[in-house]
Amino acid sequence: MLLAAFAAFPFQAEAQDMVKAVSNEGLEKVISYNVASFTDIRDKKLEDVIAKMPGMSISTSFTYNGMTVIKVFVNGFDILNGDISSIKSMKPEDVESIVITENYVYEKIMRGIDYSNSVAINIILKEEAKSKWSGSVKSGAGVSSKPEIEGISPLLYNGEAQAMNIGQKVQTTILLKADNTGLSFSSDIGQSSYTTLGRVNSFVSVNPSLAPLTTQRTRLNNSAYGHVTSTFQLNRNLQLSLKLALHSDKLKAANFADTEYYDNDGTSFMQSTGNKAVKKQGDVKAEIVLLSNSENSFFKNEVVVDITNQKGSSEITGTYPSLQNIDVKPFSVEDNLSYKKPVGKGIFSIDMLAAYDSKPQYLTVDRDPVNLKQDILTDAFTEELWAAWKLKAGRFSFAVKLGANSKIWNLETKITPDVQEVKDATGLADINNDSQFSYINLSSDVSLTYINDRFQFEATTPLNYYRNFFKDNINPGARWPDGKTYNDRVHFAPKVSAKYQITDNLSVQGSVSGLNNGLLGARLYNGLVLTDFKSFSQGNVNSQNDKSIVTSAGLSYRLPRQSFFVSGSFYRINMNQELLSQSKYTENYYISGYVPVEKGVGFPKSITNRYTLDMSKGIAALKGKIGMTASMSTVDAEMFINNQKVPYTSNSYSIGANINGRLFPWLNTIYKATYTHSNLSMSGIQASRTNGLTQSLELIFSPAEKFNFSFLGDHFMNQIAADTYKNFFIVDFKAEYIINSHWELTASVTNLLNETNYSYILESTFPLSKALTSYAIRPRNLMLGAFFKF
Repeated sequence: MLLAAFAAFPFQAEAQDMVKAVSNEGLEKVISYNVASFTDIRDKKLEDVIAKMPGMSISTSFTYNGMTVIKVFVNGFDILNGDISSIKSMKPEDVESIVITENYVYEKIMRGIDYSNSVAINIILKEEAKSKWSGSVKSGAGVSSKPEIEGISPLLYNGEAQAMNIGQKVQTTILLKADNTGLSFSSDIGQSSYTTLGRVNSFVSVNPSLAPLTTQRTRLNNSAYGHVTSTFQLNRNLQLSLKLALHSDKLKAANFADTEYYDNDGTSFMQSTGNKAVKKQGDVKAEIVLLSNSENSFFKNEVVVDITNQKGSSEITGTYPSLQNIDVKPFSVEDNLSYKKPVGKGIFSIDMLAAYDSKPQYLTVDRDPVNLKQDILTDAFTEELWAAWKLKAGRFSFAVKLGANSKIWNLETKITPDVQEVKDATGLADINNDSQFSYINLSSDVSLTYINDRFQFEATTPLNYYRNFFKDNINPGARWPDGKTYNDRVHFAPKVSAKYQITDNLSVQGSVSGLNNGLLGARLYNGLVLTDFKSFSQGNVNSQNDKSIVTSAGLSYRLPRQSFFVSGSFYRINMNQELLSQSKYTENYYISGYVPVEKGVGFPKSITNRYTLDMSKGIAALKGKIGMTASMSTVDAEMFINNQKVPYTSNSYSIGANINGRLFPWLNTIYKATYTHSNLSMSGIQASRTNGLTQSLELIFSPAEKFNFSFLGDHFMNQIAADTYKNFFIVDFKAEYIINSHWELTASVTNLLNETNYSYILESTFPLSKALTSYAIRPRNLMLGAFFKF
């Protein structure tokens, strides 16, 4: 009944104009959004328009009706290599349509052979926007009220320049940004493409804690970002892409927390912590990609170099007054190659990866009873080689995949002086580390795939053999628990996935898999690592590893002509906890780590369930959409607190509604509301229970064709005690005047009420705690700006 009422919302017939074309032929399902049907006078970026499209979501990534967007094209050109920052900044009036392709397989040679539950997006430009430079420039200046944190300039600036030229032979995008009004550009620089298992662990964090609000509410920053990307079409099937990106960020933050930590006997104790922090970061990233993607072969070689410099300092008050300084210098380089070509009656493929990752980390802490200095030198080298042969026989495909990979992970730490209190608590004679973990992995996988126009099925049977090595230069006699100098492990983790297109508009998908990865070098060491002014991380050398059965299911329903979309998902992890998280508290320090469960004893279970539902409907008369969301999660698990096993249960759910569109010719409305509830129980006893409500309402008035102004109000109702709630309001004002088709002038005042702190309750399961936390946020800002597009 709810779905039927939602789909039949008024203006249903008019919604057909919002979709230009629909194709349900074959496995790939194609929908084309008419961008003009969603574009309004205030929309300066394509990102603003996409936010109003039903079924669509764009932030750090694209999603469409619950499915992951794996590729974004412009006029069919693969010029972005996963970077969507230029797409978000495009002018909406340059774009004719956005084409969605479901069940998309990127490698053309594998279409009809590979299983896919992914989506691709193609941005189609208007004819007048092709093969010429177009873009926009935005600049602004202003003043700020005096913030809570000292050393922040009252002068504000904001600027962005974006240009794009999409030709037949060369495609170029340029993006430059600078800001101290709260924007963050960290997601624009992107992440390395190879798996996180190959990354070096970050033991210390430079990023300060911020309030869970939008960045423009929280960040006291000086940030800049820029990139230049050029793609050269060398011939019909070969292209070369070059990209250089630079990023810098200086951020100041302050927060205070009264934290209640739960002990193993159900009792608790309180600690208070105030933190005034400064973070500085600089990034340089270069990418070179050579790509050939045709129906006859596939070749891609990608080289990425990433250099970063991060510095952080903190003045800490409360239970443990301290001064803390952090210096982290990550560096990584990777070469990733993939090649596919027909051989005999099948397709042969080879994939190779070589990656080096280094992350020196330095931490100094000045506090009573002793000043500490921790030097962490850690790096890793990863290499992989995979070969596969896939044969198609009718609608079936059979594949055999063989591979080998290895990793060397080094860790050297030195803490001065010795911390006897921590040594006594852990029983260690030396808490320093000088160790090397490495492994050799041999892998095989036999898979079966079935694909027709409505049904996809895939079964894989990966079998992995690992030989693990560990060397401790401080304790040369250290061995694995069985006394050997090496450790052998065999992992068998089959997976079955299926997707069925019940009708042209309704599809369901599900998967069941085992999860049993190789050992994580980040926790394989014999000593401890100081991670901040009061916390130590304790390693252990053992071959135990959590094993899980992961189950997922999803539903996707769409009525494109009525612009109606709904998706739902279920995700469950049933884990045998061979390692339990452990917390220990001493007079001055907190120690965390993992404890292997004694073999021969039944492994504790950790069961996590997550449910989500998302509905949205485009309304042509609104030039926007309405939507509803709901989610629920439950966790049942166990942990060690001061050497005693403690079961705990965590439950939470949320429900939300949103509307984005023009209610009247003179009024555009953007409304979002979310109610949340969570509770935490230990050993069957209620430990905490919290509720919260978040609302946001923006009213955009257009009294004249060239003039509009808006008010934005955010409301947060947070529970700060058992029966006590705090209501928190933030109000903004913005006005725009359109001079002509190229120029606009803007004025804005954010945080009119000049709120300076935001408070809420934060729950954590590791360590098991509840904190009443208060964050400094941005004060009142006044900005004047100009916007030019060409």
